[in-house]
Formats: sequence, C-alpha cells, structure tokens
Amino acid sequence: MRAVHFVQKTTVKGPGEYTFKVKCFNADGYGGETILECKIFIDKPFWLKWWFIAFCILATILMIRYIVLRREKYLRENQEKLKKALDERTKEVVEQKELLQEKNKDITDSIQYARNIQKAMLPPIDSLKNFFADAFVYYKPRDIVSGDFY
Repeated sequence: MRAVHFVQKTTVKGPGEYTFKVKCFNADGYGGETILECKIFIDKPFWLKWWFIAFCILATILMIRYIVLRREKYLRENQEKLKKALDERTKEVVEQKELLQEKNKDITDSIQYARNIQKAMLPPIDSLKNFFADAFVYYKPRDIVSGDFY
C-alpha cells in the first residue's frame, strides 16, 4: 500500500466526542473494506466549565463587597474628620463670642462711667434757667454719652 485516502472529511464544531474513521486504498484504487475507527474526546475549555463560572461569580461578588466596604470606611473616616473640624470651629467661635462679649461689656461700662462723670460735671438745666432766662439746652447723645459740654 502506497497511498492513504480519507473516506470522509469531518470538521470539529466544539467540545464533545468524535469518531475518526479511516479506510485505506492503494494507487490503483484497490483497498480493503475495513474501516478503522478512532474515538476522540475534546473537552470544553476551562472558561466554559461550571467551576470556573462559579469562581468568576464568587470573585465578582467579593470584589463588589470589598469596594462597598472600602467606600463605607472612607465615608466614615471622612465624616469623623468633618465632625472634628466642626467641633474645633465651634469651639473657636464660642471662644471668640465670649471674648467679644467681655470686650463689649468693658466698653459699655466705660461709656456708663463717662456718662456719670458728664452728669456730675454739667449743671442741671434748672440751675441754668435761674441764671439765664432765655437759655436752652441742646443735648442729643448718639448712644449714651454726648460731647463734654451742653
């Protein structure tokens, strides 16, 4: 026998079990009637197997969970930072308010003291009218105290 010719041409279309059949002829076309068979099994690629698909689904779920937990942790830490910053600013504002109230009280006390001095130094209006019959007093303080004289 010199030449081998295939009886049937088969194309493989995916995973599964295939049978390879061979029949031999010589150059004159004379050959045996015997057909030899060879069974071939082609397995699925790993990305189509159930365990790989399950692993991918599990990995995706775990990745999403990790991302969500990491984001929640970041948001909690950020919220704590903002809360601390707000507490510090509130403390500063309260301290400034107390300082301003203290200064305002000091200024008001000084103005009241100046008013008392002004009342003590300036004569009453009635005594001015005893000496000057046509006299009048224009006294218009801005808030509490006016100038030093009538």
